[in-house]
Amino acid sequence: MPNDINKLTTKTFNYPVKMRWTWGASLLPLLISYWLLFCYLKIWQWHLPIFILASMLGSALSGLCLYLLLTFRHTVTLLLVDEILIHKRFLQTRTINYGSDIFYARTKPSLTLITPKGELKIDKKLAGYQELSTILQTRRPNLFTPRMPLPWVVWGNRDELVGLLFATFLLLFIGVASIFAALAGESYGVLLVSLMFLGVAGSVVFAILQCPLNYTLSAAKIVVHTLLKTSVYQVASLELFYRDTSTLKTKGSTQTLHRVCITFKDGPDLEIRQDNISYPFDEFYAIFKAHYAPHVADALPWVKKRKKIPYHHLATGSVNKFEWYFTGQSAVEVASIEDICDWLRGCKYESDKVLFTKSDYWQHPLEFEKLRQGDCEDHALWAWRKLVGLGLEAEYVLGHWQEGFHAWVMFEKEGELYIFETTRKLSNIMIPALKIKDQYQPKYGVDHNFVTYRYWTKF
Repeated sequence: MPNDINKLTTKTFNYPVKMRWTWGASLLPLLISYWLLFCYLKIWQWHLPIFILASMLGSALSGLCLYLLLTFRHTVTLLLVDEILIHKRFLQTRTINYGSDIFYARTKPSLTLITPKGELKIDKKLAGYQELSTILQTRRPNLFTPRMPLPWVVWGNRDELVGLLFATFLLLFIGVASIFAALAGESYGVLLVSLMFLGVAGSVVFAILQCPLNYTLSAAKIVVHTLLKTSVYQVASLELFYRDTSTLKTKGSTQTLHRVCITFKDGPDLEIRQDNISYPFDEFYAIFKAHYAPHVADALPWVKKRKKIPYHHLATGSVNKFEWYFTGQSAVEVASIEDICDWLRGCKYESDKVLFTKSDYWQHPLEFEKLRQGDCEDHALWAWRKLVGLGLEAEYVLGHWQEGFHAWVMFEKEGELYIFETTRKLSNIMIPALKIKDQYQPKYGVDHNFVTYRYWTKF
């Protein structure tokens, strides 16, 4: 297929004829019937308002029919030698150099070409739609990789704004109408209800004033425009950013919500939510990451935020409070980190299914001392307790190592962060985090004061 494509010079793709004429043809009998109705009303001299209403409706349908005929797309032509794409409508022809004028393209829900002059959508009903996509991708291999030059203006969610405006007008109308009804009938109950509607309308107006109109992303700054104010964030003070995903569960459905959390050194944090932009979030984040990742100097690929997390949310085996693992008198005396490493090397890794016939079970450190067998959580809990006992601000961490769920301990020593890999037997247990940072993806953490944290992966 690619060899055949390279031999082509011109290729034309046609939209089905029925797409151009079916709507218009189906409306013609309706229009004729309305004109006959006009004549009938005229001859028999029916009421003038009825005649005017019917005339307005017939004119509107005529305008709709004309609009559909004029805006239906006809052909897409590729001049492959000059890398030109010609998109023809009834009264409009748009010419694009797909070698340089297209920033990138997306394929869902249809082929959409992102250009400096806006988007060009090509419907899937185009004959040869898949072939057209293949030709473009062959000629420009990176065409479907999201990218956009700066400055870039990302519009806010206009659908959300329109919905809030409609809700405001509706609430104001009901509230004002209720006030007049209450004053006419001297009903204080209706007056109270009207005031409640006006109060809700006020809160919706406040939400409208806070709603972002657009985001302007440039090499030097990020600007957020709302109806109330314009906020400017300097890229030079960008400290980190990460993508956060949360799940909203309702009856019968689960909705995934995304946002970009951005932290600046000398100013307030910025949050760009999925529902605040009229742009596919995955594409937006890919472009944002490509432009701003080089400005983040910190080498660690994660960021953590303090967050209250119940102990039973960590895993199915977490059925006790964190303080419980520090109760009782340990029979193992340690005086240094090396003592902890030596003792752990004498323990055996064994799964919970083999030891306890359970899918997940967290041993108490004293139980682990007796068995000297357990999985990663058991090794890490025992080491966490011992490291804290030595005066280190150690943190018990749950997350992913390479491809699987895992538990380990992290702590700082002499200004450097270390991963304490408690299940290692034949190699070094204490490893600088920067050396193996790409292998670990923390999710939850509990520090020496039993404060919980949520981790996110940067970029």
